[in-house]
Parts: sequence; C-alpha cells; structure tokens
Amino acid sequence: MAIMRTTTAAAALAAVVAGLLAGCASGAADEARPSASSTAAADRADAADGGAEAAGGAGGSGGPAAPDARGSDRAGPGDDAGQGAAADAPATASEVPAQSAPFALPTLPTPEAPTQARLELPLPATAAAAGELVAGFPTDIVPLSTGAVVVTSSVSGQGDRLQVALDASSAEPPADVVAFYRAAFAAAGFVAESPPTAEGAVAASFTRGGDGVVVSVRTAQGGGSQISVAGVLRAIT
Repeated sequence: MAIMRTTTAAAALAAVVAGLLAGCASGAADEARPSASSTAAADRADAADGGAEAAGGAGGSGGPAAPDARGSDRAGPGDDAGQGAAADAPATASEVPAQSAPFALPTLPTPEAPTQARLELPLPATAAAAGELVAGFPTDIVPLSTGAVVVTSSVSGQGDRLQVALDASSAEPPADVVAFYRAAFAAAGFVAESPPTAEGAVAASFTRGGDGVVVSVRTAQGGGSQISVAGVLRAIT
C-alpha cells in the first residue's frame, strides 16, 4: 500500500514537472515568434523605404534630389563661416572697376596786356605850331581824330610834366568825334568821365594815374565839329 502511494505521488510530481516544462517551451516559442504589431510596423517601414527609393530614382532622371532626412544637404555653421569669409575677402585687381582718368583742361595761353603808351623823359622842348602838329606832340597818347585838320598845337614841359594843347576841325559830327576819343583813351587805360560843358558842346575827361586829358567838341558853323584838346601828362621815371 505504501509503495503504491509512493508511486502515485511520483507520477503526479512527474506530471507537474512535465507541465512546467511544456509551459516554459511555449513561452520561449512565443518570445521567438514576432508579434502582430511588430510585424505591421516592419511592413510600414519597408513601404517608407520603398517610397524613398522611388523618389530618389525620380530625382536621378532629372528632378531635384530629395534632401536626406539626416540633413546631409543642410549648410552647417562651417559653411556659413566660409561664405562670410568669401564676402569679406578684398576684391582682386580684375574685379575692381576701372576708373576713367580725370579730364584735363587744356592750358590756354595767358593773354598779354595791351601795351599802354607812357610819356618818357626827356620831355620835348616847349613849342607851338599852326596848321600842323608841333614837334614832340605825343600822338601815341593824345591822338588826332580821324579826318581832323590841325588848327594849332603846342607842348610845354616842366620837370616830369608835359602840358599839351590841340585845336582842330573835322567834318564828323561832335558825337562821332567824342566816340573816337572815348575808344582811344579807354584802350590806353584811361577812365572816362563827363564834365559839365557849355551849351552846344560835348565834352569828356579822361584820367590815368598822373595823366589827365579833357576833350571838348562843339558844332562848327556850316556843319562838322570844332575840337579842343588840353591835358597834362606825367613822364615815367
């Protein structure tokens, strides 16, 4: 009886051990077999890889290449630093725009000042003449108007000063005679003024440094002009 109970207990223990072993084997098999969720995730990953490869193939045929998800095409900090250095680099001689040479004005000759006649020493001897200009009369300073006929002329020197006088007649009207003297004395550097004159006469005075000349012109009987010139000239020393 005791042997039988021992045998029965041993058989029950063996059944329990066999069950435990079977459970362990079943758990190991379950762990080795992939679950349904993991299989589905793997399938979606494969599909995504296939789509990426298809997009890459399209880019190779002429389309733009898709950027790598890992950011291999994204410029890094080093690239930005390189671009800044390139922008700050000085331009080479070939890149600097050529500048045109400044325009140089032609050098014009300096006009020469007109030569102005001046009285010089020694002064002519004091003298007078009728119907002609006296010897030594300074016609380069006190000219005779165009077409005029000398009536009387005289010169008188004292020190460095020479007094001159001239009476003449002209067929030109008084206004033309005065215009002649204005132009002649202006060219010689004289400054013109209009002093008061007698009725029927036209007068003008001219000064230059120590020189002074007065011209008075009136209408002559029968037409034309009567001319009177008087002045004092100072010789240069």
